[in-house]
Amino acid sequence: MRWNTLENRSLRDRLARRPSLALVVATAMTAATAAGEASAPGGSGAARACAGGRTPTAQAAPNDQTPRRDAELLQSDGAFARMWNRQWFIGPQVFTFDGAPHAPKRRLPADFEAHGAIVLAGGWLAAEAPDALAQLVRQMKPRQPVVFLVSSARQREAASRVLAERGLSPEKLRFVTVPTDTGWVRDFGPIFVDADGALHAIDAAYGQSGRDRDEEASAAIAERFEAATTAIPLRWQGGNLLSNGEGLVVTTTRSINANIERGHDAGTAAGFLNRHGGAEQVVVLEHLEGEPTGHVDMFACFTGPQTIVVGEYDASVDPDNAAVLDRNAARLAEVRTPRGPLKVLRIPMPSNEDGVWRSFTNVVFANGALLVPAYPGAAPATGEKALAVYRRLLPEWDVVGIDADRIARREGGLRCVTLYVPAVEAP
Repeated sequence: MRWNTLENRSLRDRLARRPSLALVVATAMTAATAAGEASAPGGSGAARACAGGRTPTAQAAPNDQTPRRDAELLQSDGAFARMWNRQWFIGPQVFTFDGAPHAPKRRLPADFEAHGAIVLAGGWLAAEAPDALAQLVRQMKPRQPVVFLVSSARQREAASRVLAERGLSPEKLRFVTVPTDTGWVRDFGPIFVDADGALHAIDAAYGQSGRDRDEEASAAIAERFEAATTAIPLRWQGGNLLSNGEGLVVTTTRSINANIERGHDAGTAAGFLNRHGGAEQVVVLEHLEGEPTGHVDMFACFTGPQTIVVGEYDASVDPDNAAVLDRNAARLAEVRTPRGPLKVLRIPMPSNEDGVWRSFTNVVFANGALLVPAYPGAAPATGEKALAVYRRLLPEWDVVGIDADRIARREGGLRCVTLYVPAVEAP
C-alpha cells in the first residue's frame, strides 16, 4: 500500500492529527494490501451521496459509538477504505426526523396493505422449489395479479410446466423477462413507494459480488410497471426493511454499517428512509448472529400499524440469538407510534442446529391471505404454534402454511422470493 493517491495523502494528514489511530491504520493497511485493493470492484471510483431528508437525531444504546462526521469517512469501495470506515460502525439505535416533509411526499407502504400486484421469482422457484411455487400461486392468484419474473423463454416454459403438472393454469399470469442471477427479488428488486398516489421506484445498490444481472434488474423491473425511478448510491436490500405504513421503519445494523463501510455516514443511510420512504422513526436492531443475510425479516414482521411480531429462540438451543431477539423485542416495546406504544408479540423460531436458518416471520401478505413458511420435516409442532399466533392476530385473514424448506436451504424465505407492487391511488 503506497501513499501516492489523493485518498491516502488525505488520510496521512488526518493521522498526523490523530496519532492514536496509527495502530488501527497499520492493521487496516495490512489487511487491505492482502485483499488487493487495486483489484477490488469499484476501488478507483468515489461514491457520493446526498444526505437529504430531515435532520436526524440518533438515540443510541449506552455502549454504541457516536456516528462520525462524513469528512472522516473515506468514500471509496476499495478494501482499505472499507477497513478504515469500519471503526465507525454503529450499534442498535433509533433515528428520529424533525422538520418539514419533502415534496412530493413519499411513503413506504406496509406489507399488510393492499397490493396492486405481486412479483414472484417464478423462473428460479421452478428450478429450486417447484412445490412451493405451485402452493404460492394457488393462494395468490385468486387475490391479486401475479407477475412471474423469469430470465429467459426457457425459464418461462419451465415455470408454466411446473404449474400445469400440479393442476394450475398459467393463464392470467403475467410474465416479465429480466435476466437475473438468483431468486431474491425482494433484495435486488426496486423498493416501491407511494409518491402522492403515484407508483415510484427506488433503485438502490444491491452490492452482492458476482451478481451483476441482479444488480441491473431493479431498474428493468420498475420500467415494466411504468414506475418513475430514482437511482441512489446507497446500499439497501428490501429484506432489511419493514414498514408499518405510518412512518415507522425497522431495519438492522447490517444495512446501516454496509453504507458506513462505503463512506456514507449513519445519518445519510437512515435519512434515505425519511426522504424516500417517509420514515419519521428508523429503528435499527441487532441482526441474528451467524445468519447470512442479516435481515430484519428473518426474525420480525408487522401485522398492523401498531403490532410487530418478533421471533423467540429456545435459550437452551441457541442462547446467543435468544438474547439478541430478547433485546430487540425490548427495544421495540419502547417505541411510540401516533396510535400509542408499539405492541410486540413473540413467535417461536425453528432451530438452526442443522445450519439452516428457518423463519416464521419471513411471511407473504397476499390481499387477505397470510402465507407462512412451513417446515414439515424440521419443525412441524413449532410451525403449528406460529400459525396459531398469526390466526389470533389476523382473525379475518386466511393463514396458510407454505412448505419453504427448500428455499430456506438456499438461505432465504417466502418474502425473499416475492416483491409487492403497492396499490396506489391519487389523492
